[in-house]
Amino acid sequence: MSFLRLPSLILISTLLLSSCMKKDDTPEYHGMIQNGLQQRVYLDFYASQSDYENNRNPVRSLTVEGNGTVAVPEEFEGGATYFLDWYSEDLYYSNWSRNINVIFKVPNITPDLDPVMILSGNQSPARKLCLKAGKSESVWHATNAYNWSWGNSYWNLLSDEEKYRRLRLKKNFTGIYYWKDAAGNIDSTNFNYSTFTSQTTGELQIQFPSGQSGYLHTNIVSGMPAQFDSLRTEGSIPQTNSYNYIFTKQP
Repeated sequence: MSFLRLPSLILISTLLLSSCMKKDDTPEYHGMIQNGLQQRVYLDFYASQSDYENNRNPVRSLTVEGNGTVAVPEEFEGGATYFLDWYSEDLYYSNWSRNINVIFKVPNITPDLDPVMILSGNQSPARKLCLKAGKSESVWHATNAYNWSWGNSYWNLLSDEEKYRRLRLKKNFTGIYYWKDAAGNIDSTNFNYSTFTSQTTGELQIQFPSGQSGYLHTNIVSGMPAQFDSLRTEGSIPQTNSYNYIFTKQP
């Protein structure tokens, strides 16, 4: 072999290597997410269900304008699984629901198969009621108690122990109900809950492990507009005696 041809061979090898590197470095196409709503929507991708349930360490957060589109992040690996939480700014639209699958599997597709997901749904006050903006739970304190048969407040007649009632509603549709016994000891019970999609009342059904059940309503007076900082009990909720407690959402 002539040494005069060696630089040419080196040049060809370098070009081939460069071509291979460019091909490998080209990001895979994962598709577009389309916002089918008129409202701006926020998307948070989480690596685990625990992170999703606690609004902790989002891998990536995106914003898509009303009726707009946004690309699935190119740095995501095709076939990887994330937990996607999306919601409108006013929280009336979201994928937060007890029976909704929030798993998002990153696809490798070609543009003609777009969109890979369309964000849509019916308006519901459930998330606005149950979860504080940007938080994974809400805390409620009892602030009044009524006997609904007579419509009178009994709050001033209750002892400090009877007034102590607390609720925690969590993003994973579990909750904790706290109360004090006559000796002042704090007791609690865990429960699961589900939400109705009524746009006027936003009712929540509370299911207790003991088999007792009750309801939390967002409106104190039937027919009134939904109030997102107030709940009242109805039904055989433990430790409420014959009263309907009024709960107020804490800051």
